[in-house]
Amino acid sequence: MCRWSVKRNRGRDQTRVGADLNQARSSKLVGLNERAARRVGISPILIGATALIISGAFAGVAGGVLLGGTAFRVNSGFSNNYGWEGLLVGLIARSNSLHVIPFALLYGALRAGGGVLAATGVSASIVGVVQALIVLAVALPSFYMSRRSARVATARLEVASA
Repeated sequence: MCRWSVKRNRGRDQTRVGADLNQARSSKLVGLNERAARRVGISPILIGATALIISGAFAGVAGGVLLGGTAFRVNSGFSNNYGWEGLLVGLIARSNSLHVIPFALLYGALRAGGGVLAATGVSASIVGVVQALIVLAVALPSFYMSRRSARVATARLEVASA
C-alpha cells in the first residue's frame, strides 16, 4: 500500500485523466471558479463525475472486501464508521497521499487502543475526543492563517484607499 501511494504520488501526470484531475486539483479551478476552469479547457462536469466514479469504485471494492471477508452478510455495525474516519484522515492529510498513511495508522492505533482502554475501565469515547483534538489541531491553524491574511489584505486596501 505504501509503495502504491508513493508511486501514485510520483506518476500522477502519466495518464490523460490523471493529468486532468491533477490540473484541476492543483489550480483549484473546478471547485472555486467553474467559469475560469472552462476557460483553461477543464470540463468541471467531467472532472467531478470522474472523481465521483473513482471514489465510488474504491468505496464499493472496500465494502465488498469487508462484507465478503468477515461475516458474508450485512450485520448491524457493518461499516463501523470507516467512511467518517477515512474522511477525517483525508482532511488531516490535506489530500496528500504520502501523508494519508501515517495518519491512517494513527487513527487505526487509536481505534485498536479504544478496546484496551474500555477493558481498563476508561471510557471508550475518549478515543473520539482525541481524534477530534487532532482534527482541531490540524484544521485551526490554517483557518486562522486564512482569516488573518484576509484581515491584512482588507487593512491594506483601507490604507491604500485613504
